[in-house]
Amino acid sequence: MLILGTRGRGLLGAVSVGVCIGGCGADAGLPNGQPSQPPGPEATASVASPIIAGTASPASQDAVVYIASFVSQGAYNACSGTLIAPNLVLTARHCVAEITQGPNGFACDENGALVSGQLTLMGDYPAAQVRVYTGSQGPPGDATITTKGIVAKKIISNGSKGLCSNDIALIVLSSAVPNAKVAALRLDGTIDVGDTFTAVGYGLVAAGTDGARMQRSAIPIVRTGPEKGSPSTTAVSTHEFEIGEAPCEGDSGGPALDTNTGAVIGVVSRGGNGGSDVPAACLGAKTRNLYTATTPFKALILGAFKEAGATPTLEPGSTATLPAAADSGGCAVASAPLPANVPALAALFTLAVAAVGARWRRRRLDAGNAEPQN
Repeated sequence: MLILGTRGRGLLGAVSVGVCIGGCGADAGLPNGQPSQPPGPEATASVASPIIAGTASPASQDAVVYIASFVSQGAYNACSGTLIAPNLVLTARHCVAEITQGPNGFACDENGALVSGQLTLMGDYPAAQVRVYTGSQGPPGDATITTKGIVAKKIISNGSKGLCSNDIALIVLSSAVPNAKVAALRLDGTIDVGDTFTAVGYGLVAAGTDGARMQRSAIPIVRTGPEKGSPSTTAVSTHEFEIGEAPCEGDSGGPALDTNTGAVIGVVSRGGNGGSDVPAACLGAKTRNLYTATTPFKALILGAFKEAGATPTLEPGSTATLPAAADSGGCAVASAPLPANVPALAALFTLAVAAVGARWRRRRLDAGNAEPQN
């Protein structure tokens, strides 16, 4: 089953829930970036997660940022994203949108259409509830997180009510990141089986360990959409590509950086191996993760640049130009910031293909140490 997962956390004794979108772990048992085995039977996927079996992300990857969407008093969903301009972040739609689901999860076909279960995108969160943080370490999981980072000014998406094939969004920031390092983008060309990339994100690297930005290189693309499913595989929707292990809970929205050019070619959407416990659900030959490709969303992304008053850094060879129209395809909703003195409790949701399960992992921040509580 495929699970959508944003890593849910709470303040002051936070509850961390891990869901991996686009995958949960890296190729744990394979040395030197060797390709994973093709995915086996349908796996569990979640949104938001760190890179498992990865290495520390260097300063050269400072374009990758941490995103917190405050979904209720004292609770937030944690994801990853990429600065593509000093005031513009690329991420997954589910990281910045309210999602409802039925009791039995969901499944999509190769066209991105829902074929079983229930899944609805209710709309993007109010921009004022979303904050972005820079640096190789995620923000502290206490009340100070609500006063740090840069608040979003506008959330931009295509407004789709379906997630599959549409799990991409942009965040226009209320102010620019000082001395920002920005990533180049692939907005033209193809993504092919056998191409490799580096995954970067914040999230679980081991049980109870997350928050550091990690990377994993030489990850091979094993399938590209549209491709129908089979008894042993899930469908890959039109705007998606599939890999084996690499991302996990908290990596949702994080970039796939092309091995040759370093350009962003996609963002983590969902994944897993059918298990229910993280990080184990992110590991093994049966793990599959889906990324949403950037190229099908060229107009949306360029519209967001226009909204931000910024100019994209394009992958070498790209011929993309800024559109004449100012329509970004998204909308912003104003909202008052959540108060900083809220209690702990964090939620994380999982959207599954065959089954759905909410996973809550409680954490108490004690003298700077996060201690998992089951």
